[in-house]
Amino acid sequence: MDHFEVLKQFSEASELPVSVFEQRELVFKGHGEKRDFNIPMFLVESLPEELPGIWISHTPENLFFGGFFFGGRGYLILLGPSSANECSIAQCRQILGALGYRTKDAGTFQKIINDFAFCDFYHMKKYLRFLDCIFNGRTVEDIPGIELKWKKIFIGSEDYPMELPENEEKQEEDEERIMNAMIRYGKVEELKRYFDESMFRTNTSADKLSVNSSVRRSYVVGANMVMSRIAISEGVDVQQARNLSGYYLDLLMRTESVPDLDRIFYRFALDYTNRIRSANEIRGGDMLSRRVNSFVQAHLYTRLSTAVIAEALHLNESYLSAEFRRANGKTVTGHIQECKVREAKFLLETGRSPQEISDILAFSSPSYFGAVFKKITGMTPVEYRSFAERGGIRQTDE
Repeated sequence: MDHFEVLKQFSEASELPVSVFEQRELVFKGHGEKRDFNIPMFLVESLPEELPGIWISHTPENLFFGGFFFGGRGYLILLGPSSANECSIAQCRQILGALGYRTKDAGTFQKIINDFAFCDFYHMKKYLRFLDCIFNGRTVEDIPGIELKWKKIFIGSEDYPMELPENEEKQEEDEERIMNAMIRYGKVEELKRYFDESMFRTNTSADKLSVNSSVRRSYVVGANMVMSRIAISEGVDVQQARNLSGYYLDLLMRTESVPDLDRIFYRFALDYTNRIRSANEIRGGDMLSRRVNSFVQAHLYTRLSTAVIAEALHLNESYLSAEFRRANGKTVTGHIQECKVREAKFLLETGRSPQEISDILAFSSPSYFGAVFKKITGMTPVEYRSFAERGGIRQTDE
């Protein structure tokens, strides 16, 4: 078997970069002539001297990569790096600055990174297991994570900052805000992906591993209370939310280890999120309403109207309008707008601009998006984003 040919075919099929090193010298690129700013070389140079047989890691900017040895320990096969979603210009500047490149090249670097396929932590592990099975004939259940800190090789122009100021506190606040937004808007799948990535960061951080259980418990108990309040504010029955909070509080008080506390945190975050999503599904119990709502939810990012939905569901438009209003007390157009505004609120809380959201959600213009948003929420998109950044949660009578 020509192992290099296998890697080349894999790279072409997966659209992920694959590199092979011998004694930390680059000997092969599965992605051929595609530019990569020599990032695989930087990754290998920045890795610890001693590595396990197979491992996974991520850069401080959340590019995922991993590797395994083949042929004894003669060859190191490196998969990645890849971003879980579109790499931002800020991330690219941070990477280039850390490596000593000119940060003004961030636009070029961003295009190169985003030309490769997106790959999160979970799928990177699956690819590593697959390749390791082919090359080493084994099935690996657990892939250990290792930490990486960039080692600067080049010295770039003094006109560009080589080190970015540390802002870990703000990063943690941003991550907490994004996680709360996912919970508030019932984004179950997004939250699962977030945990796949963030739990990896937690489990490989020496700082987090050194936290004692009482400190961790205090944090998780507080999170349980906050999420309960979010659930109530988003329509979950007050008594149901209180019962959930009490149930998980009892579990937390009887748990000693940090990993078990984290597992309970994962459970109740998803539990609250699922219940919020259920609470915000359309209240109409008839089949027509459910079909309309399913179509709207599946096509939020497209131009929607009563006519479009009627055609897709093979219904008369007038009949659809009348039956939906009778069952739900609102028009199909009103329901579309409510669903899109709810999605817009989530996008605002995760950093998108009103202009971007108007395009993403297929509004006819930013001004129309702003008008619809204010009609439903009483705030402009910019006002709502400021409100959310201050930690605003709608008050609910108890």
